[in-house]
Amino acid sequence: MKKKDKIRRKENLQRMLTDSEFTVKGKCVISLMLTKLDIINTFLLMKYNRTIIQMKTGRVKGYDSVCKKLSKKGLELDREIALEKINDLIGVRAICSYVDDIYRVADLLEKQKDIRIVKVKDYIKQPKKSGSESPYDFRRSYCFSTRNTVDSCRIATSYSCDGLLGQFRSSTQI
Repeated sequence: MKKKDKIRRKENLQRMLTDSEFTVKGKCVISLMLTKLDIINTFLLMKYNRTIIQMKTGRVKGYDSVCKKLSKKGLELDREIALEKINDLIGVRAICSYVDDIYRVADLLEKQKDIRIVKVKDYIKQPKKSGSESPYDFRRSYCFSTRNTVDSCRIATSYSCDGLLGQFRSSTQI
């Protein structure tokens, strides 16, 4: 590939990730997921008489982080490749006190009709091979795609993917 083409692709990637439309849509998806987690937490609070989700956060992955991840995977710095191959351009995390709570939250999340689960990584049952995780840090990670949501929260038309891919991670630390 020519150097000019590589530079153009990298600039397109940077433009996409710093574009206000992408950022606003990403924040909409984060808001949507955090609201879903609030509702799940309220439901579980009524059922178990205690707060299940202790904390939740969300973020849109930054340009430098996307470049690092693409490079680590041996991929070109390209907008289309990033959208296709990086499942956590948007991330939402819920922290739970107990491992069983992670599965409770995940079960209710899986039942959401407007979310399509693309991939599940269960680091509780199958710990990472790198061993980099603390033995007391249990995670279950989902790659999801939004669908049937408000158009302002979709990215399908402008960035050619089925909804906005993101990652939900539920974890607990003992």
